[in-house]
Amino acid sequence: MPAQCYMTGITADLGIELGKFFYWNRSNVDVDAHAVIANRAKLGIHRTMLASFFVGGLVGAIASSTLAMCQRVRSPRRSPRSQSCL
Repeated sequence: MPAQCYMTGITADLGIELGKFFYWNRSNVDVDAHAVIANRAKLGIHRTMLASFFVGGLVGAIASSTLAMCQRVRSPRRSPRSQSCL
């Protein structure tokens, strides 16, 4: 199963918590009874996980591109002077 499938659940949970965070409780109801309150700890965890997923994807893409370029430079058809990577 691709990693994107796991991120859809985190994105949905993040959206639910953001909806709770921006919800305006119109009346002065008892907090324990019916007030909508966001779980800020859960909001922070999901935000961090989603950001880490995107940063990891960017780092992986850059690393993959860099390593592929280094492998092209090291091809046996070129002179030893062109081996500037790793």
